[in-house]
Amino acid sequence: MRALAVPLGAWRARITAPTKDGLTMVGVVTWGFQKAEAAVWREDGSFAILPGLGGNYAAASAVTPDGAVIVGTAAEPSGEHRLVRWIGREIEVLSPDLAYHVGAGEISEDGSVISATAWPLASVEESFAAARWTARAGFEVLRPGPNGEPCVGAGALSGDGRFMIGWMAPWCGKGQHHYAFRWSESKGYELLEPVYRGWRTVAYDVSRDGSVIVGSIDPGFMTYEDYATIWRIGRGMEDLNVLYREIVPSGWTLTFATGVSPDGRYIVGYGWNPSYRTEAWLIDTRGE
Repeated sequence: MRALAVPLGAWRARITAPTKDGLTMVGVVTWGFQKAEAAVWREDGSFAILPGLGGNYAAASAVTPDGAVIVGTAAEPSGEHRLVRWIGREIEVLSPDLAYHVGAGEISEDGSVISATAWPLASVEESFAAARWTARAGFEVLRPGPNGEPCVGAGALSGDGRFMIGWMAPWCGKGQHHYAFRWSESKGYELLEPVYRGWRTVAYDVSRDGSVIVGSIDPGFMTYEDYATIWRIGRGMEDLNVLYREIVPSGWTLTFATGVSPDGRYIVGYGWNPSYRTEAWLIDTRGE
């Protein structure tokens, strides 16, 4: 284990994403409750605060595998949040539309696609939408969900940039009934589970080609009895506790699947162990 450098006087530092080889890590450094700045750590021990837009908030959320391109969110002096990209020490605004606050998501392996969530300035608490930036078309806010859902949040992005996952809800706020989706330019929104099967379904991560998605499901009305899930093309959403019951130890409940390897083979997450304590787990789906 190696502790990472933190500027003198900083309140805390948080890593949000590493490169595939772990040689570059990006995140955010906070200074009390007043200011946050995007930061990058390198294998050689160097540390740098990335330039912002003059506001009191900036955070890096993702980085390309080679560490060359970093994406995140930065605030203007007036308070609006923008989707930004850093290449070296240069910052570039990718969401010039002044009608939205924008929060960055993930970036494709080649840096040509970025996922994001956009909040209309006029109705921040009433609606938000999935958005993306592409090298081909620039920044665009996607339409509401297939049934007109006003609250659509973007999450992880497949490594090839073709698929974005997230969740949507018929209303915003606490206790909302939300469900997971996969979005692509060719098919639009694809719900990963029929709505009546679960009160809350969430997608947390996706394989490189978009064929495997992991997450969780709460099958009842806000019971918060979550179960880890896997979604695959042609098989739909399945409970990992049932699918891998022969290898899940007795007394365990896998509650959240939070990550999947690029090839879809390995799944990680956390759940309850026999002592009813939260513990991490890893599954090799090939059983090797």
